[in-house]
Amino acid sequence: MKKNSNSNGIHAQRLKAIRPFVSFDFDLRHKLTDYQKAKIREYYKEVEALTHRPYYVYKPRNKNHLKKAQQFAQHEKNLPGLKVAFVPVANEMKPKIRISKKGEFSVQTEYVKTNNLQLNKRQLLKNPIAHVNKVIATDPTAKRFTILAGKYEINRTYDRERIGEGVAFYVNKYSNAKANNYFGNWLHGLAAHHFKNQSDIAEYSKAKEKAKRKLKDKNKAARARAARAARKNK
Repeated sequence: MKKNSNSNGIHAQRLKAIRPFVSFDFDLRHKLTDYQKAKIREYYKEVEALTHRPYYVYKPRNKNHLKKAQQFAQHEKNLPGLKVAFVPVANEMKPKIRISKKGEFSVQTEYVKTNNLQLNKRQLLKNPIAHVNKVIATDPTAKRFTILAGKYEINRTYDRERIGEGVAFYVNKYSNAKANNYFGNWLHGLAAHHFKNQSDIAEYSKAKEKAKRKLKDKNKAARARAARAARKNK
């Protein structure tokens, strides 16, 4: 086959960007097929969305652990070629990740330990407040909760008394099962936060906002580089 690397344009840049995270690769010395371009596009869009929040790249050897981590990280698509989980964190420091024998997933940072609590869509439809209260009762020492919202984040924490109402608000607001924003497509769990001092949660939030700003600038620069490279290769 004739070498034709210059014809791959933006797809070549995208493949280079996602290579560390996927289990497939294509030879960029040759022209990519339509199938290869479509696959690169699909994985790139998913990785791009999951890395728009502060994250830690978690790559366990155990496939069950990877599935649990991706579930916690709210990976919405089941992409078999994605070999990592982009676990949400507050800052760039490496977190301590634990998966218990029961399959319970938790992330420990310098400020906060976060456990993953799964929610049941059917139970949420029946009585969201009652279901949430039953679920958080399994983690009695958690002090604050956030709602896991797919690849995106609801930037608000709730105490034990208010988290049920918070979940019910989104269940009721996005109750149309035919709509793309239907809650059943993205609201699958809660993050239960543990901390010693009240100031820890404030420091956690402050660190996360700082990391978000830094990441936003980094992603903007990366998109600009990719666009320049694509124009150059036309």
